[in-house]
Amino acid sequence: MTDVTAGQQPAEIRFDEHFSGLDDGVEHLRQMILARQEAERCVAAAEQAVLAMVDGAVRVGGTLEDPVMKNVLRRLHYRIRFFPSAALARTLGFINKNGVANVQAMARQLGPAAAEEPCTACGKTILTYSGSGATDDLCPKCRKAVKDEYFQQAAARWEPRNSRHEHIQRGTVTALVADWRVAAALVLAYPPATTERDHPDTGWTWAQYEHARATERHLATLLPEDCADLPMDTAAPLLAAAQVAADWHPGRACSITEHLTERSPTAILTQLKTAVTRRRRELEAEALVLHPDLPDPADTRPTGALLVADGTERQS
Repeated sequence: MTDVTAGQQPAEIRFDEHFSGLDDGVEHLRQMILARQEAERCVAAAEQAVLAMVDGAVRVGGTLEDPVMKNVLRRLHYRIRFFPSAALARTLGFINKNGVANVQAMARQLGPAAAEEPCTACGKTILTYSGSGATDDLCPKCRKAVKDEYFQQAAARWEPRNSRHEHIQRGTVTALVADWRVAAALVLAYPPATTERDHPDTGWTWAQYEHARATERHLATLLPEDCADLPMDTAAPLLAAAQVAADWHPGRACSITEHLTERSPTAILTQLKTAVTRRRRELEAEALVLHPDLPDPADTRPTGALLVADGTERQS
């Protein structure tokens, strides 16, 4: 942006200097457009000439069973880049019931063609149905071997993480039976089908209710002053649901749990969540020691070595 101080006029910009070569540029552009149009007309005429030859061969009885004609058609379809395969299919009579050229049916009749380059892993010929000339650099067996190796490595990398997750979920949290019963009672006070809270936006579902009922049955034979161990995958969702229920109506939360404890349900949930958080950190530390991440697999193969489908190596 030009800085114009008070009392000064901005310098005049002469745009004619910027467009001094415009006429020459426009003329060159026009010539190139005309050349492109002429080239496109020549390409279209050449395509039509080739298709006319194919059509003439078909009219005199040529079929894909003839080796010479099949080789010619394979060359047109697989080797001539950008050749209109749809027009070739239509010329040969491969048209579906909707009147559209069926290139896939034509390619199946022609059979695959050998790619220009062999497999970069095993050196074998690659067969392709691609009419664009673009092929994989691996044959199907080598491509499968590479894919299987990739998935095996990915599974090996994820195995420690899965084991750590299972270790944490199986770990237990210890607390008083009375405290666990408070959390379960808060959830059981709001059956999803009988409360206005039963709405997808609230996340209040029957799964949470049944989860709390199973916990209550588990604690039924224990005394309130006893300690009970709940698995982490049970304790964490139970406390999350209980906190939601307590926040809906704090006054009712106290009346729901007054026969279980004299303490505030909010204080009990806070204490339980602290215990869960502390225990989770302990379990995470244990899991990391028991199931450490595997080191990144070092590629010890020499530079340029490729793994072939049979497990051997070959220098590219």
